[in-house]
Amino acid sequence: MIPDNIASGPDLIPANDAQRLAALHRYQIIYSDPEEVFDNITRIMAVVFDMPMAFISLVDKEQVFYKAKVGPFNLPQVDRNDSLCSIAILQPQPTIFTNTLDVPYLTEGRFIKGEGGLRFYAGAPLTTPEGLRIGTVCVCDTTPRNFTTEQTLLLERFAQLVQHEIEIRLAARAQGVELEAMVAARTAELQRANEALQKTNAELEQFAYVSSHDLQEPLRKIRIYSSLIAENEGLNWSERTQEAHRKIMESTERMSGSLKDLLHFAGLSKAESFELVDLNEVLVAVTSDLELQIRQQNARINAATLPTLPAIPLQMHQLFYNLLNNALKYRRPNTTPEIAIQVKEVEDGNTGNKGFEITIADNGIGFDMQYHDKIFTIFQRLHNRTEYSGNGIGLALCRKVVQNHSGNIYATSIPGQGTCFHVVLPNTSARMATAVPEMAAI
Repeated sequence: MIPDNIASGPDLIPANDAQRLAALHRYQIIYSDPEEVFDNITRIMAVVFDMPMAFISLVDKEQVFYKAKVGPFNLPQVDRNDSLCSIAILQPQPTIFTNTLDVPYLTEGRFIKGEGGLRFYAGAPLTTPEGLRIGTVCVCDTTPRNFTTEQTLLLERFAQLVQHEIEIRLAARAQGVELEAMVAARTAELQRANEALQKTNAELEQFAYVSSHDLQEPLRKIRIYSSLIAENEGLNWSERTQEAHRKIMESTERMSGSLKDLLHFAGLSKAESFELVDLNEVLVAVTSDLELQIRQQNARINAATLPTLPAIPLQMHQLFYNLLNNALKYRRPNTTPEIAIQVKEVEDGNTGNKGFEITIADNGIGFDMQYHDKIFTIFQRLHNRTEYSGNGIGLALCRKVVQNHSGNIYATSIPGQGTCFHVVLPNTSARMATAVPEMAAI
């Protein structure tokens, strides 16, 4: 999926670039106004692939123009040399970078280098009937991701859909058909598909909610009846039977915890209103919740003065609770946990948007950075339950919270020395009194 010459850097200008550019401009779509049809396609792509960013790009002679986009990247166009889409049009099959930092040629790219740069990219070319590749549909993330064969085929289908829409417009002009009526019809069709997808997401959320809630009742009965049996018959049990009973109780407790965590995770996709949230108050509440752990471990938490910003209060509490709990849990043996919380103002060099980068650093066990992507995946763990408790959902929940706030989260770590989580949150008053869009539901 990566061009053969990527290690040394590909020639971004294909031999047929003159014909390709002629075909592109024949469609009269580049540098045109946004159209709801294409906007809806990118929204659906972001949901289907669970990606924070999705684009429809058109590659011109010196610029890459974004006909439609979803996510925090707000530039309408970028230099051709800076865009991964310029690489994606060099071959007929999709181009996929699961981690851009693993590709030497890409590491110094404008939108890749540094913390918070693009780490994942998957793009499929928009191909004309003559076989000329004029642009791409693509999805991106700021953390490394895997991409399955099925997802690759689906991305190609999206590219075919977009190219079909472009061909419709060309045919309409040639036949003198009223384009607006045709666009309106296609927009309505895509809107119906979008609504159907949202309904499916809502049903999946409801299923997760009902399943996790309803399954708690039989678990509760298992625990109650197992305890009653132990009280009445436990004195006559052999050591083997006692061990089996202990394992039953531990397993039901773990499953109950997993179901509760799944309930919380499913709830993150619901629309909630933003309001001004003082993160200092959030931190006070979280440290109060974790007071017993902090006291038992003699943990020291040093925090800078945190900002007040537009956010969802409950989700900010969940974010800080899980990050601090994680720092306390994965402490080094015979070492007093030390947690440092710092903040600095940041500005997106591409969009000019301002925000805050909050870091939560500990002196715990750390982890190998090759597992960076795994730690943010739901129910994925780097350690077994005998070493550290938990269900492997806390950091996945953190990632979802930050995505709901159009932010970014990543970690840096050194085994045996500690981990630092970086949370970048925008500070835009425009988010006030708005809701998390239902399209964020997965």
